[in-house]
Amino acid sequence: MKLPKQYNSKESEKKWRAHWEKKKTYAFDPNSKSEIYSIDTPPPTVSGKMHIGHAFSYAQQDFVVRYKRMRGFNIFYPFGTDDNGLATERLIEKMKNVKATKMDRQEFINLCLTTLDKELRFKYVQDWKNIGMSCDWDVFYTTIDDNSRRISQKYFLDLIKKKRAYRKFSPVIFCPHCKTSIAQVEMEDKEKEATLDYIKGKLETGEFIIYATTRPELHPSCVGISLDEKGDYVTVKRPDGEKWVISKDAVEKMKQEFPMKIESEYKGKHLVGKRVDIEFALGPVMVSHDTSAKTEYGTGIVYYCTYGGLDCVEWIARHPKVNPVHTMDETGVYTKGPYKGMDSNEARKKVSEDLDKKGLLIKQEKMQHVLNVHERCGIPIEYVALE
Repeated sequence: MKLPKQYNSKESEKKWRAHWEKKKTYAFDPNSKSEIYSIDTPPPTVSGKMHIGHAFSYAQQDFVVRYKRMRGFNIFYPFGTDDNGLATERLIEKMKNVKATKMDRQEFINLCLTTLDKELRFKYVQDWKNIGMSCDWDVFYTTIDDNSRRISQKYFLDLIKKKRAYRKFSPVIFCPHCKTSIAQVEMEDKEKEATLDYIKGKLETGEFIIYATTRPELHPSCVGISLDEKGDYVTVKRPDGEKWVISKDAVEKMKQEFPMKIESEYKGKHLVGKRVDIEFALGPVMVSHDTSAKTEYGTGIVYYCTYGGLDCVEWIARHPKVNPVHTMDETGVYTKGPYKGMDSNEARKKVSEDLDKKGLLIKQEKMQHVLNVHERCGIPIEYVALE
């Protein structure tokens, strides 16, 4: 046999791939008496072209399969594609210049299925063949096919029967743009300029408790004001006679801008259990102790609502007796309260203006703020309660 002077990898690999497929070299043999070794391949998402990360991760499992095959195991190594989710929907929207939200649901599903079958899936799978994956290509599935959905439904019903799956009205991470709940791993941090509002809330004893927030629009769903019960707090008197409550640590930072004189000092525990009037709040708000409050940070007093972020979700879990107040739907639009019909961006500006008119906004300052955004669209996420 005459060897070529120069090895042509493209021609050689193509020839041997075809040979191995024809000879069923990687096929699972259901009649074999050898011990079965199986790998449930995590199906790659049809969201574009294969990239180096795919090759890196899938090659590792292929190393194991090839080793086990050489050891004499009967290998069950199927291959499938995940094409039943947001990533594929976004790809097809981009390819076809359409919006799923502006189409009939079944019409969009049919468009996705047709595009996958005729334009995407074959080329996508070929990439995995080209890197030499030793899968059984005759055992192929897609997460959107009838069999996969039937299996998924069967096991979900099984979980319900075993009472391991249940409905619960609970906060989820939601993308208002993509209109779907997402996982934490689908979020990215994005630094953005934000406005920090310093606001007054009137205690039942007449003093004003001072807190700060970048999300004043959530005042209607405010459910708690927290501080450190072991921390040092003070009541200060302003030149106009108004009394403010802040942490002792905050005095030095604030007195340069707001002249004040300390009138009394006490531990935060002195304030726990007192009612505080938070403007626009739709439910009662009480002062509580919480581990998140630090006297050296801000005014030493923290405002919580349902839900402004993960910190609010965690706060409500630590305070189970507090009833959440839900004012916003999954699109970020208010469904109740004085700002009903507005989205969060509109309400943010309007609430700040209204607080200012009422003399409750004492100052605003610009700051760099890290937001959680959906990695696929770059839009800030919301925490909303859904069943």
